[in-house]
Amino acid sequence: MKPNLRLLAFYLVPVVLLSSVDLTYEWFSPLTMEDGTTVKWYEFAGLRSGAIGIGNYDTGPAAGLTLAFHAPQFIPFPFYAAGGPEGGGVFIDLWFIGLVAWSVHALWCIRARRNAHATARRA
Repeated sequence: MKPNLRLLAFYLVPVVLLSSVDLTYEWFSPLTMEDGTTVKWYEFAGLRSGAIGIGNYDTGPAAGLTLAFHAPQFIPFPFYAAGGPEGGGVFIDLWFIGLVAWSVHALWCIRARRNAHATARRA
């Protein structure tokens, strides 16, 4: 159990650090309507508020590549998708990615130990 807790700390520290950073790229992407009018529309992709995602919004201007530091932020849902008249986005949380990676790694280590014990018993 102790190695799994150390492994959890190994995955938890980067999740907390990355949840303290916003690194996004924003760009102007106008929409052309059916009647030929153009609507100002902005899109973004990157790491924002502890989640990796893509989205769009209708208020500008686009800031290009941005980097900001803040206190760690965690969205309680592992996946988040939202839409509306002013914009929307699709996000996956860093804590969920870290939890899945830790689970796979821990199960892989348990399986490796079990195989090593079985081989040692046969010898």
